[in-house]
Amino acid sequence: MRHLLQPRVLKGASIAAAVSAVASYPRLVFWLHRPAPLWYLEATIFVCCILLWGFVLAWHEPYTHRPVFLLKLDLMPLSIATLTGLGTAVAFHLWLDPSLRSKFPEQYPPDLTHWLASVPFILGFNQLFLIFAPFDWLMRLAKKRWVATTLTGLWGAILLALKLHSHLPCWR
Repeated sequence: MRHLLQPRVLKGASIAAAVSAVASYPRLVFWLHRPAPLWYLEATIFVCCILLWGFVLAWHEPYTHRPVFLLKLDLMPLSIATLTGLGTAVAFHLWLDPSLRSKFPEQYPPDLTHWLASVPFILGFNQLFLIFAPFDWLMRLAKKRWVATTLTGLWGAILLALKLHSHLPCWR
């Protein structure tokens, strides 16, 4: 916990949370049936992201021995990640999206404007919530990269299964 409360971490987490909250704004504007005012949702995302970015900025480097942000990109891992992402996107489009679209049509953008508003939210919040923060939290607990990676993947799969099989209105 001592890493999490360092001023350097809190400052970085606050800046990154502000960027995530601003990136979420277009998606929230297009949300027609908001359960709360826009300013409240933005503030909630900001506060939650401070905690999530705090996990990333406090624990990633000490436990993985790698920097959080890498400015020098190596072409091979970037190519592998890009091809994996494209393959996953195609698989989702062909097999998972048809069943999800029939269950949750409001979560699929109806046009290019809505899609463009969703992309910054997905990059600024979803990836942080589903991958980055859980991975670093699990790295702190398990201290083994393969365990953290496996459990992070399992976390995403469990959330997707809950969403598919849930009848709660908050998941729709």
